[in-house]
Amino acid sequence: MKCIGSMEKYSYFSGSELKKYRNHYLFRKKNYLSGGLELQRIILTGIIITLTLFSIGLCTAEKSSDNSIITGNLWNGTWESDNYSISIIQNGKSIAGSYEPKDPKIHDPGLLKGQLSEDGREFSGIWTEAGNFLLVLSPDKMTFTGVSKNRPELKVTESDPFTANGTRIGSAVDPNYPWTGSYKTKKADYTIIQNGTVVTGSYTPLKDIEDEPGIIEAQASEDGTKISGKWVETGKFSFVISDDLKTIEGTQGTNFTESPVIKPWVGRKTS
Repeated sequence: MKCIGSMEKYSYFSGSELKKYRNHYLFRKKNYLSGGLELQRIILTGIIITLTLFSIGLCTAEKSSDNSIITGNLWNGTWESDNYSISIIQNGKSIAGSYEPKDPKIHDPGLLKGQLSEDGREFSGIWTEAGNFLLVLSPDKMTFTGVSKNRPELKVTESDPFTANGTRIGSAVDPNYPWTGSYKTKKADYTIIQNGTVVTGSYTPLKDIEDEPGIIEAQASEDGTKISGKWVETGKFSFVISDDLKTIEGTQGTNFTESPVIKPWVGRKTS
């Protein structure tokens, strides 16, 4: 505009010609500016589309990676911890497991039942340990002896060597329900309730004993001197598989109370 304005000083351009050139210049400038803005819009749109496609690609890749844990059944195998060997069987989103103790005198075998998270990285549910037992009450009703097996398929008999010895806490004995009362063994405190021939109860390991609390369900013999039945220990667990799919870490809750004892658990895949 400055150049055109200065041209008005020269006599060999008429006013109409100056106006025509000025309008032509303004028209080209307008088109140039308009075209520049349009180009900027095109470039910006292209950048947005590229970033969107890139984000979709990342999400798709991540989803594909997560789904591969489910579709590839990557939980399948044997996992070893310090105290247990755990076998897991996965079929898509269906999953279950069992574990065997390395020292059966200290720990019990058990089952794992649960489900996988949506991305397949967490296996959580309920662990259960169970077995059978037989207890015999002394003639004075103050003590019992007994034996237990740590597998539901193993039955106990009176010919098995008795390994449990309990002493009644207190001296009160109900003559109609002689098993009712509190008892203490070397490993746990027991609370037993008898109602006719039906006997139920619970036990809690002593402070320095590495074991889990449990419940008992039993039947009393006709003479009331023996009870036989099943013991069960159960709680919650949660395992998370590592990014390299070689280890699992998690926790085991020892019961379903509001304040369960939480134990850490780490396993490494061996097969």
